[in-house]
Amino acid sequence: MDACKKHWRSRAYMILRVAVYLGFVLPARAYQCVDCKKQARSYDHRDYANALRVEPVCHRCNIRRGTAIYPSHITRRSLSQDYPWLFAAYYAKH
Repeated sequence: MDACKKHWRSRAYMILRVAVYLGFVLPARAYQCVDCKKQARSYDHRDYANALRVEPVCHRCNIRRGTAIYPSHITRRSLSQDYPWLFAAYYAKH
């Protein structure tokens, strides 16, 4: 995986983890898989540029869905610039 893909993937996962931690998004296990209706185990990003646009899926369906769309450039914007409300809540909690 090249540096651009790693950048977007880790950025999306970080934003989602913070949103779950703060309670803005429930853990994936609280939902059924959108494809097969079994218990979801994780969230699937279809586009890593939209970090909070995710769907709960089971492991099998996540593998079937394949890879997500990666933007072709590395952003220089910080996470707090793109999601100020999320990180304001995080820092208020700590």
